[in-house]
Amino acid sequence: MKKIGVLGGTFDPPHKGHLKAAETAAEILRLDLLLFIPCNRHTLKERRPEVSGFHRSNMLALLCSNRDNFIVENCELEKGGVSYTSETLSFLKKKYKNSRFYLLLGKDSYETLDLWKSPNKIRKLATIAVFPRGKEKIVLKNKKDIEIKMKTINVSSSQIREKLQANLLKKTGLTRNVLRYIKKEGLYFKKENG
Repeated sequence: MKKIGVLGGTFDPPHKGHLKAAETAAEILRLDLLLFIPCNRHTLKERRPEVSGFHRSNMLALLCSNRDNFIVENCELEKGGVSYTSETLSFLKKKYKNSRFYLLLGKDSYETLDLWKSPNKIRKLATIAVFPRGKEKIVLKNKKDIEIKMKTINVSSSQIREKLQANLLKKTGLTRNVLRYIKKEGLYFKKENG
């Protein structure tokens, strides 16, 4: 039976923290495959992604280009509308038959899981694996949930967007190839008037 990790998010933009979390989970859980799933629209986030799904998917492909077992799965972008994890996991269960799924969540997302659509269905379809965010201890809500022990990564997509808008390109937390793509496509930078 294949063990598959599922790491969803806005990835606006994807950064070294996402990659480190994925690599750590793949190692600890001994995953055969890790799916990065860029969401189309998140129900619990007011803000829409800054850049299109097309660009976010391309950046993710660049982020994990050196890992054969890391794949970008665009099912939520292709479906359109609001992205629901329960529906995505049902789709993946049909696509990747005879597989065991691990849903990888940051501590902040994990704490809101009960507010998501069909949280019980999510738990039936996947084992929940939680990453630390900040210094606070992770309190697992279910005995089947797993804590991924790793050093906290102090980088966020919102901080990166702020740095890019201020034209601060050093120590962004982006991989070289993703930063190159952002520059080439002119993403996130403040548009000049006139």
